[in-house]
Amino acid sequence: MPLNDFDNYADLYNGVTAAQIRAAAEEPAANARVIADIATELGTDADAVTGATEGDITSDTRANAQTVQQSALVLSQAGTYGVSALTEFASYVEAFDTKVAEPNQRLRTNAAWSQRLAGQAAAENDEDPPEYTETWAASRAALLPEYNRAVATLDDNADATASRFEQGPTPANIRELYLAGLLPYTALTALWPSIGVSPQDRYDAYQAAVANGTIPAIEDMTEAERQAFLRDNPGILEDWTQIAEPSEDIQKAIVHLALPAADEEAARADVQTILDGVDDSATPEQIAAAFSRSAEIAAGMAVLLPWAQRNGIDLEHGRFDGRATDAQGYSEEFGRQTWEHRDAIETLLTEGVEREYTAGAGTPRGEYTATRMESIFSEAEADELRAAWAGSYLVASNEDIGGGWESLPEDMRYDLSLEQSWTDTGKEPRFVDVAGFLDRAQGDLPAGDGLSIQLAHSASELLNTRYTDLDPSPGGTDMGWTNGAHEELYGSLLERASLNHEATTFLLGGDPGWSEADMPHVPADFDHSTFVTNVYTHPWQDGGSSASSLTDWTIDPPAGSEALADAAFNGLYDTIAGNQEVYERLIAMSSGPGTGHDLEDGASPPTVGERNPELMRSLALATGMRLDQFDTATSDPNVEEQRIKMFMLINSDLGDATSEQPDPNSASMKLATAIEAYQRQRIVDTLDPAHVYPADQPHQRGTYGDDNGRLFGYNSAALRNAIVVQYGEGVDAAEQVAKNRQMAISILGTVPTGAADPLKNVITLLANESIRPSAVAIPEAASPNLYGAFAVEAADPTVLETVARAQVLDAMIIRDPSIASDFADLGIIGEGGNVDLSQISDAQTTHINDQLSQRMPDEVNEEIADLLTVRGTIVANHGLDLPQRYTGR
Repeated sequence: MPLNDFDNYADLYNGVTAAQIRAAAEEPAANARVIADIATELGTDADAVTGATEGDITSDTRANAQTVQQSALVLSQAGTYGVSALTEFASYVEAFDTKVAEPNQRLRTNAAWSQRLAGQAAAENDEDPPEYTETWAASRAALLPEYNRAVATLDDNADATASRFEQGPTPANIRELYLAGLLPYTALTALWPSIGVSPQDRYDAYQAAVANGTIPAIEDMTEAERQAFLRDNPGILEDWTQIAEPSEDIQKAIVHLALPAADEEAARADVQTILDGVDDSATPEQIAAAFSRSAEIAAGMAVLLPWAQRNGIDLEHGRFDGRATDAQGYSEEFGRQTWEHRDAIETLLTEGVEREYTAGAGTPRGEYTATRMESIFSEAEADELRAAWAGSYLVASNEDIGGGWESLPEDMRYDLSLEQSWTDTGKEPRFVDVAGFLDRAQGDLPAGDGLSIQLAHSASELLNTRYTDLDPSPGGTDMGWTNGAHEELYGSLLERASLNHEATTFLLGGDPGWSEADMPHVPADFDHSTFVTNVYTHPWQDGGSSASSLTDWTIDPPAGSEALADAAFNGLYDTIAGNQEVYERLIAMSSGPGTGHDLEDGASPPTVGERNPELMRSLALATGMRLDQFDTATSDPNVEEQRIKMFMLINSDLGDATSEQPDPNSASMKLATAIEAYQRQRIVDTLDPAHVYPADQPHQRGTYGDDNGRLFGYNSAALRNAIVVQYGEGVDAAEQVAKNRQMAISILGTVPTGAADPLKNVITLLANESIRPSAVAIPEAASPNLYGAFAVEAADPTVLETVARAQVLDAMIIRDPSIASDFADLGIIGEGGNVDLSQISDAQTTHINDQLSQRMPDEVNEEIADLLTVRGTIVANHGLDLPQRYTGR
């Protein structure tokens, strides 16, 4: 009697194995017999299977001529889908064979052990031992239910695969195959672009591909496999870093995918290759390859460092097999050795190598051997290699991966510190040369904390300093301001520093949360106030666009960086509004040492908003995101004054107040719009009985009147003071009226007539009212509607009340659109149910206010009264005591 074990898939189906099925999926034409056998198992016909893999099957196995004539896209979809489905079935077969192997092994073990026990028992009883076939049969019978379950699972899986072929590439099937790790990402995006996948989906697909044996785990990949995975899955690293609260497994995969394997020994080998190139004993390809690892590390760190900061991940001490710290060690060693040979390597990149050639042919002297420099890299290629080279220093400097300021070469640190180090020509500090070299690094790669602080500090010092103030040589020549040709570099260095949010927070005067042990390198002469003054008062040719990067990131900070962004803003607020000397320098960029520009005799200094509007616009947006810090009650007059100072500084960018064209991009308009939007939300929240204020938010239900009035008042007072600074107190009344009217038109023009936003008119009216601080009312005849009919100080109180009530009414309609009909008879409800005051004259406001008062709840009327009272008090009490030199322009 034969001893039969349990049949695996090959035993059941003509010797077809999982490996053959995979091969059939890849080359179906060469495996027609295997396809036929698979079709039998799947309960369909061979044509159905080959038709499903149409894109990969040659003409001799194609199902029919009509399919051949289908579009290339359909063919590709069918082929890719079929390959994935067959590969899925191969994985089912592998799983089945694994399950069968287990009971087969136990069958042999159990039968042998049972035979031994039975033999011992028979010997003790003087009986004949049982036949081994009997023991085998008994053991097999005991394991048969387990085998039957495996067969049933295989049948179910076969049915599922057969169903896939019958259904074809439906969106559900495509998504399932992708998440199973069986459909390449490039195929998914190219052939089925409408099927979106999330970052978590991409990670799940990777895990499934590892589990089914399609690819190895990233930490086990060779460098070639890692590179291939990145090529086959474009954007996957960036996507994975968007996964919220990543697990340790996800973190490990991200770090290993981002960085190549590298250490100090590899750095020394790469440097030697570059130096061989200097001696012309290495090819350009070998030299480029020696720089490539540094380029890959820089690219990986540009992704990893911000990601780790957002998620609180410790790259230095985390469970990453030392991948990040090894990369830092590589970069430090690579940077140290290459800096020692900087001139030679720079010559290699710029001029090439020195080579002999034969000269003098046909001359009286005759032929002789000479040398000349032969270029081996194009300018673009050389720039790429320099970027990789510069990136090594930024990586080495990063404290989060074990580096720091001290990881940089000593003479580089000396030059960056402005230690009176000059170029060979003596015309500029070597800082320009060295910092300019570092700034060649990949644009989104942040430097370490200490290096970022040093670069920003030195750049800010050079912005507003004469060379002769630095030149230690006797009788140094006055070479003028240091900005000029280098201003673009200094702005770029500030942009680079702003990539490091902790360092930027420190630079602006905020607390980045460093412990004493974590404190990075800070220049001995660094001062927050001086830094801010230098940056904000410098007359930037780009209006401060580059320098605004210091605050741009605080406007909409990356997830996980909100607290740091708040710390940066609060530090800047304290530095500006809390330091009178700094504030005076900023509000009117006075001439004199440190301002970076001179004024002609009798000329008035420009405000910071006039000189650097981009800086103010960034500050306006950052402030607009934090208005809850400004609307709370305070009994400290200094606090109120500081708030108005900040608003006044922002309003120093009024745009072109003499132009009839709107200027929606002015900082003043951006702040006014942010205030209105915030006020509206406060009203909407307080009208909502289900709204719950967070525990850390000081607002309470029924307090929006005071809060909104406070913001309204701060901005009105700030704007009045900003106008005084810009235009002076003694301007002819008619000219002032004209200026005010132009500003009103400018604000009005920022909101398109007929816009769908139901708050368009209220926004316009509030901004218009708050932008015009003159005590001279604009005649109604000079303006076609209410918007131009009043000014802040001379406006009829009923007009201001109408504004406030319109704002509340809009909020009420937002919550319940049906109530708009209750106010239709007042003529203030526009198309779409929004509040529209554009056709209402100031003479009608009394009637409208009376009617709105009667139809609004008492608590709303109380809040409106509070708003107007608080606003009026602030405006009356906070005309700041401005220094004389700020006025009379």
